[in-house]
Amino acid sequence: MCVEALDNAKYKNKGCFEVPSINVKIFDEEKDILEAVVLLNQGKEITLKALATQAGQNVNRCRFIMESLIEEERVKKIITKKLSPKFTRYKYVIVEAE
Repeated sequence: MCVEALDNAKYKNKGCFEVPSINVKIFDEEKDILEAVVLLNQGKEITLKALATQAGQNVNRCRFIMESLIEEERVKKIITKKLSPKFTRYKYVIVEAE
């Protein structure tokens, strides 16, 4: 049925497959804790799992918090190794306030 919908011309440009949006409430205390952990590991190549473990937070929630910090430009994400698109290593650096 799904393949038929893709092949059918009337569905090709209609956007019949919509990605749901995810709304996660992030608290300032969580951001501050994760930012402090990034400051302790500043300049080191580290995974989000290790950051979450040090911060005492859930790994999946840590991902959303880190994306929020990057969007607010409080933390900068720098690529250290690009082995493949799936396996990329990063380091996180606190952005200095001007």
